[in-house]
Amino acid sequence: MEEHSISLQKRVFMLFSLRAEHPIGTCFGFGRKGLFLTAAHLIDGYSGDDLRIVSVGSEVKLWPIGEVRIAERADIAALYVKGLSHESSFDCFIQGKPPQGHNDFPLGEEVISVGYPLLANEKPVRTRLMKGHLQASYPYRSHPYEYSAFELPFPAFPGQSGSPLIRDWARHDVVGVVTESIRYSSELGEDRTEAYWTIAASLAPLTDWMESL
Repeated sequence: MEEHSISLQKRVFMLFSLRAEHPIGTCFGFGRKGLFLTAAHLIDGYSGDDLRIVSVGSEVKLWPIGEVRIAERADIAALYVKGLSHESSFDCFIQGKPPQGHNDFPLGEEVISVGYPLLANEKPVRTRLMKGHLQASYPYRSHPYEYSAFELPFPAFPGQSGSPLIRDWARHDVVGVVTESIRYSSELGEDRTEAYWTIAASLAPLTDWMESL
């Protein structure tokens, strides 16, 4: 488990705003050195010059962003780092594929997510891992985005947007990007129940977009 955790942390980074002077979310290495994915809503209103990808470890590094591309309709953005040296040491996720004959992943599949929640009175920001299963999959709309979404039985705190959704049994396979936490409530007589669940945008329908990056 320790080796898995170290490997995951080498793929996941903070997204930092120079203007706001604090982290705004999470991003992760994908496919090849210099390419990162995150949630598109995180960078709304920011220019590439204002954003940095931060490597947190024994030596903190800030990488400037050279180009931004947003997936049409989905809440996912690709970030390209300029001036990334070949000596920069980190790993990249690859896109997980649905089982043969399926358009998406089966409910009940165990998944994890690693990100940087921004919690009050906690400094420095720590990496945290959430674990659960795919409990629902359906078209999801959050203006201006509309995409195929996974629903996960754990909450996403501010700062965890942009985190990778990873298969627990194949921790190099990313299948989605965490976009937001939503609250559901139900009432029956005097009883009331509430639940906070995480929504992640599925990468499965975006294969053509991913291959164009």
